[in-house]
Amino acid sequence: MRRGGADSHSKASRTPDREVGKIEVWDAAKGTWGTPIGIDAGLKQFLPDVVLIEAFRDPSAEAVGKSTAALGRLLRQILEPLKAQISASVGDAIATAGRIVNTIEVEGREVDDRPEELRRVEERVRKNIRALFASSDVRLRFQLPGVPELLSSATVELRDGGPWTPPDGKGQGFQRVMYFALLRAIAEELRQAPKKMHRPFLLLYEEPEAFLHPALQRQMGDALETIAESNQVVIATHSPILVTPDRLESVLVVRQPETREGKETTATKAVAEDGLPSEDKQLIALLKLHASADWLFADQVLVVEGPSDRVLLEACLRRRPPGAVEAGMTAIIEAGSKDVVPVWIVHLRNLGYQARGLVDLDFLWRGAGSVLNADEELSRLCEWFWIEAAKKGLLEDGKNKIEFNRKGEAFALLQDGDGASLRKDAAGVVARLQDTHNIWVLRRGEIEPYFGLTRSSKGKYVEAGRKVRGGDLPVHPEIEALLTWAFSPGPVEADEVSAVAAQAEKP
Repeated sequence: MRRGGADSHSKASRTPDREVGKIEVWDAAKGTWGTPIGIDAGLKQFLPDVVLIEAFRDPSAEAVGKSTAALGRLLRQILEPLKAQISASVGDAIATAGRIVNTIEVEGREVDDRPEELRRVEERVRKNIRALFASSDVRLRFQLPGVPELLSSATVELRDGGPWTPPDGKGQGFQRVMYFALLRAIAEELRQAPKKMHRPFLLLYEEPEAFLHPALQRQMGDALETIAESNQVVIATHSPILVTPDRLESVLVVRQPETREGKETTATKAVAEDGLPSEDKQLIALLKLHASADWLFADQVLVVEGPSDRVLLEACLRRRPPGAVEAGMTAIIEAGSKDVVPVWIVHLRNLGYQARGLVDLDFLWRGAGSVLNADEELSRLCEWFWIEAAKKGLLEDGKNKIEFNRKGEAFALLQDGDGASLRKDAAGVVARLQDTHNIWVLRRGEIEPYFGLTRSSKGKYVEAGRKVRGGDLPVHPEIEALLTWAFSPGPVEADEVSAVAAQAEKP
């Protein structure tokens, strides 16, 4: 068996470039390729449905009834699992309609329940026919649609402050958003009930980012990634937003070939072919866009210190079911420093954004003072902390600064310290930062321990993020509470904060 088509040859490579055509089967008796009647349609049932979304397609090509176009194919993927329910719901209605417009046979007897007007028209036609052919007869038959025909006729109508219109009545931008909505619906259905979806399909998508602002481009990438878990997805894009660290192994860079020393260079290359940077920090830096690409289009913003916080929290967001986060655009942006987190929160809130922040536990002795100012509990806590840190030999040259690579021991002073009253002071400071200044302090110190990363493996947060998205790594209760708090309109109640803190202290 082969896919037929015309051959052409590149002058440079002389390799065949076969155009996709019909399925052909070798006939050994005749010694020819061909397509026996019916075999082409039969074989298609074993092949994926091909959905091609072109970058700039004629809007009229997506008109009502054209089920072979991309719109019809996507709708069929969504509606196919409903065939049984639709059949049960409309089967009786179709049968009733059939009795109204057609004669039926019941126990060998023809039953005619049609309206008098319809029978009269049929009799007039019969009379005119018999005037020419006396022994002939005629009857009117109406072919009513079945469930497959109903599904294939499905389309969408769009409205944007005006009347309802088919897709060809809207511009390219509106149509691309419609495709995004359909693909996201398929992705959500696949997450919820992957086994109920239609037979696998091959999605070929040109420029999925077209007409979408950066925040929607990220959501489009997430939807396509979910679909790709059970179907084949191939996209052609110019958007760096769709190229994330965890997708690099699936990225091919296609360039116009260059001729050097009379030889044509390779035009296509896998990004991961020569190996990726071993440090995730370098990998993130290569792909980083300005933070405004995220927050400008967001409704709710979480400001974090660095890339490990963002990568791991975004992975946790992907694990949440639809509707678990408040409706609207969410963004997680890196401030690059814990000192910058409260500053960005203030600026973003002044601009009208719902902004909250996340900091490590060392913010209590390195930054909280600039936020809480003359806070009695914080002053008492810091005085005790630096005395204990000096006793443990954690200070750098006698200054109030923790030595490099000894933050874990410093965290332990607040987590496992002897003074119950001082731990109470710490809990009070943490609660005030959260309730009054929109800053969440990680009870376990840094984000890496919540995902099983140690001092030697903390740089592997992209790999940990993949495990979270794949369901191989659980999400800690404090991280769940953090995300609910960050992307919800109101503050977490005091008793909820205490419960989360207690849970965080458990090994």
